[in-house]
Amino acid sequence: MTRLHTVVVALSCTLFAVALGIALGAGPLQKDMRDAFRGQPAQAATGAGQQSRTTTLRQVAQYSDDAVTSLAPALLAGRLDDRPVAVLALPGAVDAHVSAVVGDIEAAGGTVTTRLRAGEDLVDPTARTLVDTLSAGQVKEYDNLDVPGDASVYERVGLVMGRALLTKTDGGESVDDAAGSVLNGFTTAGLLTGETPKRRASSLVVVAGPVSGEDETSTARASIVASLARTINKHADGVVVAGPPQAAAAGGAVAAVRADPQAVKTVSTIDTVDTRLGQVGTVLALAEQISGTVGHYGVVDAPDGPMPR
Repeated sequence: MTRLHTVVVALSCTLFAVALGIALGAGPLQKDMRDAFRGQPAQAATGAGQQSRTTTLRQVAQYSDDAVTSLAPALLAGRLDDRPVAVLALPGAVDAHVSAVVGDIEAAGGTVTTRLRAGEDLVDPTARTLVDTLSAGQVKEYDNLDVPGDASVYERVGLVMGRALLTKTDGGESVDDAAGSVLNGFTTAGLLTGETPKRRASSLVVVAGPVSGEDETSTARASIVASLARTINKHADGVVVAGPPQAAAAGGAVAAVRADPQAVKTVSTIDTVDTRLGQVGTVLALAEQISGTVGHYGVVDAPDGPMPR
């Protein structure tokens, strides 16, 4: 790690810690912040003191975002040189967050092969029959796709999709006829929207939205995302799932990856993609993945700290 890299990361983390520290150490705000991270409603503000603390928090957070934006080019330079990266937005993902991650991938020297958005049915347990039928037929498009006999529906979908979008070849590979046919099937069925890539990427960033919940449907949807991420990863040299803090709460995509005993060992996560620090951290986590390191970063039950170092 260069001295500049060390300084930039340390300063970025300090700015984020200051903003978070105000929130978590501000008396009445402490519970509100924790509840917000877990998708629960915050209590109404009471008194001018709390309003002042909230204003200060917003100002410091904005300062942090502005500072990281200024520092990002130096921090990201060369991290993904000549790496082709695919970006997949889950239902509910915020376009601005996706666009920021795309910009940071390019600032790091990577090439975005495609920017896709998952349809609701791809991760909806009530649409299981549709994805089961489609993926079962698509397996036959490939001559050598290894799908274990005991693979679940969504593990099969992940393997089929992963083979179509990704490759372990560093510089990527052309989208062959089989991959093109599979991707066409996904888009025709409404499971994916976006431009079909001309090249298969070597890594993937999945961007989640502020979606969570402890109900059965939310938990099932999040579990589907975890299954897709870890099986898609079998065809890549790196997968990162990034979302805002709510996605790290129960029923969120980030939380599901961290709770999956297989995914947690192979797929990296970050739960602050709604901040500039988290967007930059997403790309740094991807660079780590490519080098063989898995990490889980953010502010909600993140064992590896706020961001990659």
